[in-house]
Amino acid sequence: HYATTVDQLQQEGMKIDPDDLSRALPLLFSHINMNGKYTFTIPKEVKNGELRPLRDVPRDTAEPLS
Repeated sequence: HYATTVDQLQQEGMKIDPDDLSRALPLLFSHINMNGKYTFTIPKEVKNGELRPLRDVPRDTAEPLS
């Protein structure tokens, strides 16, 4: 889903710095447990093998990341 999200944002005209992407991967942070148990509700489209749609955030209300 990560690569699909980046591709979609770039197709929409968003410029994404490769250095920012290299710092966005969760495996780079020791406090994130990739092997633990998590409980969450799975959306219907995900159960059907699809990707959930991204949130549509108006650009004029979006806050910069840094």
